[in-house]
Amino acid sequence: MVEIPSTQILDGLSDGITVQDNAFNIIYQNRVMQETFGRRIDEKCYAVYEKRDKICEGCGVQRAMKTGKAEVVLRTAFETNGNTSYWENACIPLFDDKGNVIAGVEVCRNISSRVTLEEEVKERNILLGQTNKQLERKTEELQNALSQREALAISLKLEMQRREQMELELRQAQKLESVGRLAAGIAHEINTPAQYVSDNVSFLGESFKSMQLLIDKYRQAVETLATTPGHEKLAEEIRMFEKVNDLKYFQENVPEAIKEVSDGMSNISTIVSAMKDFAQPDNQVKVAADMNQALLATLAVTKSEYRNIAEIETIFGELPMVPCHIGYLNQAFLNLIINATHAIREVVKEEGEKGKIRVKTSFDGDKVRIEIEDTGIGIPADIHDRVFDPFFTTKQEGQGRGQGLSVARSIVVNKHGGSLTFTSEPGKGTAFIILLPVGIKV
Repeated sequence: MVEIPSTQILDGLSDGITVQDNAFNIIYQNRVMQETFGRRIDEKCYAVYEKRDKICEGCGVQRAMKTGKAEVVLRTAFETNGNTSYWENACIPLFDDKGNVIAGVEVCRNISSRVTLEEEVKERNILLGQTNKQLERKTEELQNALSQREALAISLKLEMQRREQMELELRQAQKLESVGRLAAGIAHEINTPAQYVSDNVSFLGESFKSMQLLIDKYRQAVETLATTPGHEKLAEEIRMFEKVNDLKYFQENVPEAIKEVSDGMSNISTIVSAMKDFAQPDNQVKVAADMNQALLATLAVTKSEYRNIAEIETIFGELPMVPCHIGYLNQAFLNLIINATHAIREVVKEEGEKGKIRVKTSFDGDKVRIEIEDTGIGIPADIHDRVFDPFFTTKQEGQGRGQGLSVARSIVVNKHGGSLTFTSEPGKGTAFIILLPVGIKV
């Protein structure tokens, strides 16, 4: 068998081997350690390897000799060529025959390349982190730019809607102005002949009352003739003539006919007056107006819409005058009453009975409250947030363009600083509530 010296084996290793006694003097170095640090037998290991003047903190050899167990430590060393290197040392205690620790062996692996690689990885990670931060900043900038574009698009959309709303309100105002001029013309043309008719009807009514008194006297005379000898036949002829011409019918029905004509003429005057009040042109400056009177005028103008569909109930409280653009508010009231009429019409089609529109006013501190409630079909919950959108409608084509509620809300909120809200229960009806500030507190 070939014997190989142990020193030859140890010198052939790629790792360094160094042995220190209990006083930390170097008693052996293999080839790797001598080439790296020089042959430094009998010198202190901490002075040779780490250039210290006392034992190193965390010394693996010291711990191994103390505990009798192997230790693994990472150390920094200074080579004879002036380079700094990094080592992973396995420290193993050596025992004599009696089990006493007599030295410590260090198996030293140079990990400088690994440390350098780790440093490079660390640097690359730092660079990658910086790149990620730059990407995050760029992403945030892009997101901000997109948000700005979205905000700009929303703002542009709102501006377009606002302009469409203004154009719509302008057209409505022009229509109202035209209706006002037409109403004034109609009133002028109707009032004079209507006054003639009213005066003559009043004259006929008073005259017929006088004639009734005359007829009563005439009948007394006939009764006297009937009991006067020689005049019985004349009295009978008069009675027969009265019966043939049905004088009793005239007496009973002519007063009612005169009253109906008088009431009809009164209604004509009321409607013409309401049209003038409803469609009066607006001033640029708000003027004080009576909301109860405005609602009555609107109800008179819209009577043809609801006459066969709904009964009207008015509960008017005592209100202060409201500074407003009354022509615009009349338009809002009209839109809400027509909307209530259309809602009730759907119920009437199914049930055949008239519905009800209740118009109620009250004063609450510093606001006038107006409620227009109907017993119509109600508004489904899933479209509550779209009710006031321009051009949104659930009506069939030709029955509405979806502008009424949008215009009403714009008039109340934008032109008068008020609010327009609603409560609704499908199948039972809807109540729209208007709150208008009056500028005073009670």
